[in-house]
Amino acid sequence: MQDFLDALEFAYRQISRRYIMKYIVTTGAIVSLIWVLIGFFFWDTIIQISSTLVELVPFSFIKANGAIFLSTFLYMQAVLITFAVLHAFIMNLYMQKDSESKSGLITLTLVVGSALFWAVVWFANAGFIHQQLERVLTWLPFETVEIAIAYLLGFYFIYNMIVVTMTLVASFFSPKFLMLVKEREFPYDTVYENEKSIWLYTLRDGALFIIASLLVFPLLFVPFVNIAIQMALWVWLAKETLFFDAATMLYRDPQKHDFKKYAPAIWGITFVGSLFNFIPVINLFGPFFSEIAMFYYLKLKRDEAQNV
Repeated sequence: MQDFLDALEFAYRQISRRYIMKYIVTTGAIVSLIWVLIGFFFWDTIIQISSTLVELVPFSFIKANGAIFLSTFLYMQAVLITFAVLHAFIMNLYMQKDSESKSGLITLTLVVGSALFWAVVWFANAGFIHQQLERVLTWLPFETVEIAIAYLLGFYFIYNMIVVTMTLVASFFSPKFLMLVKEREFPYDTVYENEKSIWLYTLRDGALFIIASLLVFPLLFVPFVNIAIQMALWVWLAKETLFFDAATMLYRDPQKHDFKKYAPAIWGITFVGSLFNFIPVINLFGPFFSEIAMFYYLKLKRDEAQNV
């Protein structure tokens, strides 16, 4: 248990360091820009597809699920606005002379703090918020609600693809940024490079994720079940892809059955990392957090076995 907590703490410290934060933010900006451009040029097609799917769903499901989608959208906007105001105020007025490491840690903490604050507000008023949004959707004509839900599904698709792409990119470039962590934190430890295996497993897991997403897509219209399904898919993708990346750098010929005893910790790490995906901006850090945490956790276990 202590190694699990140490890995989470180590990963959080690493993603708050300027040299890793720049890497993540740059990658995230490029990935986000690509999907924004795809959404811009193919928006009409995306809306046509989502509208067709919405037409197949009973209005009672649309009303309930639409309230959840709208509530999530409003929550994300509240988090972004709060973070932007706090960041501008604190960083510009008080943190100009602080170290880069502390600056990065404060930026990350502001995002998490903003998300947690609004999560508490939303949770404490969940019934009232959901009831009011359902009432708004009931007052509106069905065609208006249908179009609104179709647009929200379009934004959901773009957001989800950014999350998935960031996971795949983190896997593709894991040898580079994990080597940065290794050289900075434990330069004399032995690591291996097996990029061919990493790419093959990443491509396979990405394809399986897309197939699984298509198969369970109808369940995304079922309130609360959709959140559980989406979380399960994110956790599975991160675990299957990022775990093997870390293992191939620490073991010469890793076999998955050799790590079954570490399964609870690995699932736990990817679950915590996948929670980042519910928070705008910080969702860019989730895959890198999980990758670094698993890398450090497996390193602790390898060192522990070698010292026995």
